[in-house]
Amino acid sequence: MKIKIIIILGFLIWVGNLWAFEKKIYPNISIQRDFLEKSDFKEKSDIIKSEVDIELSFTRNSKLTIYPLQEYNLSSKEDKFRLRKAYIAFLIKEIYCGIGKQPIIWGVGRGKNPTNYIKEIQLLKKQREPEVLEEGINSFILTFPIKDFTVESIVPFSNDSLAVRAKTLWGNTDFSLSFYKSRNELKVGSDFERGIGDLFGLYLESSFKDAKNYQYLMGISRVLSTAHKSIIDLEYSTSESEGKKEDYVCSQITFSPREDISLFNFLLFDLDKKITFFMPKLSYYLRRIELAITSTFKIKDNKGDVDYFPFDHIITTKIIYYF
Repeated sequence: MKIKIIIILGFLIWVGNLWAFEKKIYPNISIQRDFLEKSDFKEKSDIIKSEVDIELSFTRNSKLTIYPLQEYNLSSKEDKFRLRKAYIAFLIKEIYCGIGKQPIIWGVGRGKNPTNYIKEIQLLKKQREPEVLEEGINSFILTFPIKDFTVESIVPFSNDSLAVRAKTLWGNTDFSLSFYKSRNELKVGSDFERGIGDLFGLYLESSFKDAKNYQYLMGISRVLSTAHKSIIDLEYSTSESEGKKEDYVCSQITFSPREDISLFNFLLFDLDKKITFFMPKLSYYLRRIELAITSTFKIKDNKGDVDYFPFDHIITTKIIYYF
């Protein structure tokens, strides 16, 4: 396996010792096996990953964040190295400025996020691989307050586009307005999330290009147990793009019967293609070790298939050691 990640880690520790006001380093290594099955094949894939989440604070108001990841596929003998995050951030009074490969997460939807214009994440991928949320986008981010609003603007380096969001809190209601502009399109959007009593929550999110190109969703959440961190969300989303319409209903449940055990289940119903996805996950924490089993099963009511999940099922087992 290549030693790039070790070299980078050593260099950053050295830099941190010279100049950093504070440093936070969280390395981990994992062994993952994927069992993939389709009607015409069965495969296994073994992957070793080493990751380091590093944050160096040069002053109280500036920091460098970098997340190198080294991945080696034992089955295909493929070796990959990439930076999940790599950006520098400054805080001057109440103005935040970030430059580099930084994560961008807009919206309140649990399944989809229509207002996450810069980084659209496929619905199933977001649930199967939650770490995809941390994958950065090369961009410039500027955040600043205007009266009761917080304004955030994003300029990606890869294309000629701009996204701006104004967010505020009214009582127990989060609300934002946003727009996205590129050479070929203009979108406007909004999201809304409000607590109803101590146990219920209501949320909405939408984006529009024109009458034939839109996305919106609505959902409700319910706290089942605060002691066991148990929450259930139910969400409906619909979208249309260039005459192609999609409708989904999804539900997710989180439950922790003990502090060292986490259970998660996600159900997705593709109403147009009449396909159901069942996605249970179990995580067990033993000191510095996490044992996890994640799976996705596809149940079809017809002979159709979907390009966003060509398998009948995927079962992933993972062992992670946190140093």
